[in-house]
Amino acid sequence: MNIIICDDEQVRHDTFEKHLTQAGHIVLHAFGSEECLEIIQSCQEPIGAMMLDHDMPPGKNGSLLATDILNLSKVKWPARVIIHSLNSQGALNIISKFQGAGIHTIYMPFMGDTTAQRVVSELVEQ
Repeated sequence: MNIIICDDEQVRHDTFEKHLTQAGHIVLHAFGSEECLEIIQSCQEPIGAMMLDHDMPPGKNGSLLATDILNLSKVKWPARVIIHSLNSQGALNIISKFQGAGIHTIYMPFMGDTTAQRVVSELVEQ
């Protein structure tokens, strides 16, 4: 499954990638909202899941990115979204947008390897 990680912190990319590639997933990396949107628009294969942070300076935050994604054709929407931001209010805003559009969305605040392992389990269960 193609999984995009959108976060401005390298350590989160590294942690998620380690667990996701071990589980056989293809990982795409975006270090900000604009890069994430470009990857989604250009990707020829469906995005099975998106790992998304809220606070990603200096560009748009995850909530604004969610709005941009939902303005794309539905075939470009990720099948599910996992919010890993430590900003709970921001995460709730993102969840509201994606769930309102019918996209399976969950919130798992980033706690290192523990969160990455939970994400892999969540993807297997779906």
